[in-house]
Amino acid sequence: MVDFSNQNEAVSWFTSRGRAFSVTFAARTALRAVPFLSPMANRQSNLGDERTLETVLAFFRCSVTSLSSSKYSDQADFLETYSLAASLSPHITDVLGRLKHRALSGACVSARSAAIAASYSAGSPAFSARSAYEAIVSSVLYPPSASAIIQDEILVESGNSSEEVASTKAWAESSSSARINNFPGEFNRLWQSLKSFLLAQNQDWDVWTRWYEARVNGEPSNKDLDLAIATIPNEDWEQGPAHVNALIKALEDKYAPKAAHLGKPVTLQEILSIASPTIALNVSGQIDAIPNPRFDRPIVQQDDLLKASNSLRKIIDVTLAALPKNAPPALRRSFEIYNQELTENPTAPILGDIVDFHDIIHAGLNEPDAEREWLTASLYLSFEKYFLRHAAFLAMFSSNDEKFEILARLEVDQAKLDLEAFNKRLRGLNEAVLNLRPQRIFTQRFEDELKILQLEGEQLQSGQRAVYSDEWLRLVKSLLARAYATYYSAGEECKRVAAIGVISVAVLRGLDFVGVKQLVLSWLLNVTK
Repeated sequence: MVDFSNQNEAVSWFTSRGRAFSVTFAARTALRAVPFLSPMANRQSNLGDERTLETVLAFFRCSVTSLSSSKYSDQADFLETYSLAASLSPHITDVLGRLKHRALSGACVSARSAAIAASYSAGSPAFSARSAYEAIVSSVLYPPSASAIIQDEILVESGNSSEEVASTKAWAESSSSARINNFPGEFNRLWQSLKSFLLAQNQDWDVWTRWYEARVNGEPSNKDLDLAIATIPNEDWEQGPAHVNALIKALEDKYAPKAAHLGKPVTLQEILSIASPTIALNVSGQIDAIPNPRFDRPIVQQDDLLKASNSLRKIIDVTLAALPKNAPPALRRSFEIYNQELTENPTAPILGDIVDFHDIIHAGLNEPDAEREWLTASLYLSFEKYFLRHAAFLAMFSSNDEKFEILARLEVDQAKLDLEAFNKRLRGLNEAVLNLRPQRIFTQRFEDELKILQLEGEQLQSGQRAVYSDEWLRLVKSLLARAYATYYSAGEECKRVAAIGVISVAVLRGLDFVGVKQLVLSWLLNVTK
């Protein structure tokens, strides 16, 4: 294995492999460093919002030019001039001396080094090799980053071309870190923070968040679109994010019609398979909510899981106690229910619940006025510890990559979506379930799950804001998928209970699980049987 922290050893290895691999490693290192821009979104860089956005745009410019050079080797020479222009952007070079945050400064150096590596001709492999080294040592601050570099080296030594390496997922599948949305857990938190900040600007930043997540996920690229973005004239880049992003939006319409973005249809069986919780009869013949046997399965010893659960509960308790009265109510309530789930089921939680409530907590933390109104520096440190322990806890369960892939493919008809009607139906159904409590048909955990779905629906209804449309829609997808699975499965189990005479068919009809299920289906565009 190459010691990439040793300049002589790293440069020698890159030089022997040629410029293409130097550019590929530098570009992928810069790609992984994007989440380190998060401190700018949280006003820790003292650059101001306008300067911050210009720096982020310059970073993405370096990334798209260097990555395009590495993925499309037949265009590498053509892209040299554009890569050089990206590396010279004052919005990267001028801020380096002002950035005191080590990870943030390192990320910017990494992006600039990647663009510099792509700007050298094929006859200068040593210069590109040195730039690749600079990219790596500037941003590899955490174990997942170092692990990803090693995985790239293994791909090269296994005979993969530079184009093949450049097209793989940014983070190694074998990484021991928690992986959420194909990011190591802590990197996902940083990226979501930056993403929320960008989308709140109403400057078409979704063109970059989509591009970035597609590259992290190793999705197929659109060569024509990538090259069109990489070769946008310098005078356009100098006009700022709103102008450039609008140009890219037009390029998307030209080279990547929206229909092309739609994934394959989602089957009802897929929605049922990822449901957390799973609805089933227990040994007593009651309708129960239990952890998904596939996705909520621990992969560590019970003692280790209990220790991590207790550690997570402690930091939640500390954070809850420190929350001021004017903190978002949805954030506080989500913390409380998360804590309750860990208290009652420390080693067998329903991950679907705690992941969704974690997302609501995350969204509340990143509201534009959070720091001004209630989020103090000391409280932010508590949230940092909570995010780390949450990620460590999730790492103790089997991978949820397939679940996230299915949810990403799900399409919601936002024109028809009516959360007010949804929540009204849920309240009526939940009341009907509670009225049957004396008959002991449903467990307490099933009743709690219905309450959680209702609470999530109400929180999403009250938090429906255009500036959070991307994050909000992701949460809606998760809610609708869980609601469909819960009410479909509950309806099927009720039929079984009715068949043996425990409840009458009339009572079953009054529960109207089918009606809620059909309401959810009416809002999903690409679901098949």
